[in-house]
Amino acid sequence: MSNIPDRIQTWQMIQPWSKNKETGEKIPGKIEKTEIPVPDLAPGDVLVEVAGCGV
Repeated sequence: MSNIPDRIQTWQMIQPWSKNKETGEKIPGKIEKTEIPVPDLAPGDVLVEVAGCGV
């Protein structure tokens, strides 16, 4: 088996964008870099490392 890490570094949204009800101004969302534990992998499961993503 290849080298599986103990933790995964990822970006997590902690606050989605919103809109001020009085002014209509858009309030940008917030994301932060965090680490999560690697889930238990069952036989046949795979763990994929994503090198990049764009929206």
